This record gives sequence, C-alpha cells and structure tokens, in this order.
Amino acid sequence: MITTPESTSGEAFHQYLRGRLIAASNGWKNLLVRIYSEPRVEESVIYPAVAEPRMVRILSGAAAVEEREPSGPWLKTLVQADDFFLTASQSPYEVRTYADETTQDYKGGLPGFRLRKVRDLMVTRLEDEFSLIRLAREADMSEFHFSRAFKRTTGFTPSQYFIQLRMERARRLLRETKRSVIEIGLDVGYTSPSHFTRIFRREVGISPTEYRRMR
Repeated sequence: MITTPESTSGEAFHQYLRGRLIAASNGWKNLLVRIYSEPRVEESVIYPAVAEPRMVRILSGAAAVEEREPSGPWLKTLVQADDFFLTASQSPYEVRTYADETTQDYKGGLPGFRLRKVRDLMVTRLEDEFSLIRLAREADMSEFHFSRAFKRTTGFTPSQYFIQLRMERARRLLRETKRSVIEIGLDVGYTSPSHFTRIFRREVGISPTEYRRMR
C-alpha cells in the first residue's frame, strides 16, 4: 500500500487515486489528461496536496461527495454529469464518495453549477456578515427554496456551511502563518476575539491557541 505524503506533483498525483484508469494523454505540453472510472462507494481516501491546479469534469453518473481537511468537519456536495470544477489544495484532504442509494437523498437539491457559484461567493466574502439574501440571489432562487435545496445538497444550512468555511480558513492560517489569533479572527469575519474563540471551540473542539500549539 502506498503511503500518502503531505504533498505531491501533478504528474505523481495519479498514484493516490483509487479509480480505474480508462484513458490517458500526455501529448500536450504542461497538461495531463486522464479519464477514470471511480468506485461507486469509497469509504475514505486521503489525497496529498497538489500545488498545480487540478481540473475535474464529471462525464457520467452522480455521487454524494464528502470532503474535509485532516480532523476537520465533513462538507457534503452532490456532483453529477457535466459538472466542472477546479481544485488546488495546499494541504492533504480526505474524501469519501457514495454513488448508490445515498444520492437519492439529494434529489431536489442545488445543481452543481449553482452550488459552486454560491460556495465561491461565500469564500470571497468570509470577512463579511452572512447574508442569505445575497446567496439566494447568486443562485437565482427565493430564500426559502434556496435554503431547503442547499441543506438537502450539503447537509448544512447556508449559515452553518458559511461558518465551516470560516473555520477551515482559520485552521489553515493558524497552521501556516504566524499571524495573531486576533488578526486571523478579523480575517474570517469576527471583530470580537472572544466571539471568534467561542465559535472556534464550538466547531473544532479546542481554542485557536490550543489548535496552533498542536500543529
């Protein structure tokens, strides 16, 4: 069994994929193209960080995909045929996939392209106050229907998901920078250090200072 490193190159990333390689092309300069058939159920896989952007397009099928940073909360997404997304991870991440009956629970959820638009908007506005109206408008839906569809797709309410994204960034900044806890709290939208610490402890289980010492 291959041991998963902290990071790898785009050329070597395929070694850590569990799917069956169907086709590959290395004919383009600085571009690798590979087509995989993924397992219908994948309980847990840890992928190393890859500096180069990784573009993924779903050719067929649908699956409920859950992913997280090490020891972080699971974030759920429904992916389906014709979805396209871009990833560039700076740290290892864990993924599990369910393509069987689990996907039935997500019927009536957000289409992949709308979820990506909303998530991208959240990520660019983490320092701002949460706004359901702004997110619903981005998805071109009413607030009521957007909230229901979002929770069905991700397993979280929009506000809960927003907090998870804030905590994900805060954990990364605590691991990778020497910025103060106060500065990091401001960067993810908390003007009160005590409020930031309280939310971080509730979501992560320990305080920001304790989390940094562990890393």
